Amino acid sequence: MSVGIAMLVHDPVERSAQVARHFVNAGAKVALHLDRRFSKRRGWLADHAGADVISRYRCPWGGFNLVAATRDLVRHLLERDPSLSHVVLLSGTCLPLWTPERLMQFCADHRETDFIDMHRVEDGAWVRDGLTVERFSLYHPFSYRHQRRLFEASVALQRRIGVSRSEPSGLIPHFGSQWWALSRPTLQRILADPMGPKIDGFFSSAFIPDESYFQTMTARHGTGPRAPSLTVSRFDDQGRPFTFYDDHQDLLASSGAAFARKIWPGADGLYR
Repeated sequence: MSVGIAMLVHDPVERSAQVARHFVNAGAKVALHLDRRFSKRRGWLADHAGADVISRYRCPWGGFNLVAATRDLVRHLLERDPSLSHVVLLSGTCLPLWTPERLMQFCADHRETDFIDMHRVEDGAWVRDGLTVERFSLYHPFSYRHQRRLFEASVALQRRIGVSRSEPSGLIPHFGSQWWALSRPTLQRILADPMGPKIDGFFSSAFIPDESYFQTMTARHGTGPRAPSLTVSRFDDQGRPFTFYDDHQDLLASSGAAFARKIWPGADGLYR
């Protein structure tokens, strides 16, 4: 039994290749999606990572293409190796804190468990500063980062005219950290959902769907135990991810987590 590592990669790719090779050398199955904006480096990444590399989508922050890219990686890994117990989703700035052998044994011992942070909208516990219910009840055609004025104008207009879209029948929105380790049975049921196209349409207009799609679908399809994500991350008061540096080594080591995000690319001590 093994573990699949699915990694969403953009620039710089060197650290992603280093982490991928670390798992490949230990016998894990690894697949990387390289943001299409950097597709010229696909060959270099494949050679240095020793892993399969897909480069199908441009993946700007908060877009549904991040979900599409993740699903492609999951499908690829599950089809490639029927012995996989879990697929772990990482970014190119994640760093393993456990050895690959420890991770694979841990997942083998918990083969039916889904490790994912999940919160219902009414909990309001995960979002520090931003939209909660309106992530799903409004349409979000504009980028929060790159089209801020249009984004805010769209939200204000929809509030004024009373827009309130409903989710597909039986769907209960959840959200949480993007980084998870899901069991093979849960992922297979997610990929085979007969309402897939309708659900995709719903999430393609949601706010930051990469923080809600798999949480919602795990709530819908997961039947085994659930546990918190294996990846430690920290956020500031505005919800921006905290970057870890070499002087955070003791903090990360004491976290008990299997992975950390996000790591400064120049943190040579941590990578060693």
